[in-house]
Amino acid sequence: MLSPHMETLLKELQALSPMPDDDTLIDMPVPREDHPLEKLGQVFDQLKEEAQTSYPLVVVSALLEVFGIGDGMEFYPHIAHFIEAYPHPAESYPLIQQATKSANAGTRRWACYLLGRRRQQEDEPFLVACVHDEVAAVRRAALVGLIQLSQCYPMDHLVPLVEPLTRDEDWGVQRTAQRAVGMLRASSEEK
Repeated sequence: MLSPHMETLLKELQALSPMPDDDTLIDMPVPREDHPLEKLGQVFDQLKEEAQTSYPLVVVSALLEVFGIGDGMEFYPHIAHFIEAYPHPAESYPLIQQATKSANAGTRRWACYLLGRRRQQEDEPFLVACVHDEVAAVRRAALVGLIQLSQCYPMDHLVPLVEPLTRDEDWGVQRTAQRAVGMLRASSEEK
């Protein structure tokens, strides 16, 4: 059962979800108390404080949906690390895997980030599903996740899937795909 304060914080978090993309955040005047990033920071700090007593799984779900496209002016990595700190990863990682299918592109991007950092082969299909996402930031994050998996497992079977992305319309995706192809090919030689 959630404390009344935790319920209030989760409602505030849901009201902020999803956050605007970084370009929109940059264009907003700061500092302002009503700036979405300022509000998110306040809610997040209180959530972390509450989680010292109780960190329910519903917090992970709510945090996954708050991400916007970009890095939230370097704030989103803090949220990602807090999600990773959930004490029962066997419960939280299925939520993260499912978050790769979210309607929110920021959620898909950061779910790929979290799965890549985990470096577990069971996450491969979720990353593969995001390689051809409509949003370039999601494609890049999925490719980086596959690169991270290739550091632990043979992944050369994915080269035909990734190679077309070396000609992607987004320059960042092209560069990441080029790196991924090399890493995927090398992964079978080293293992």
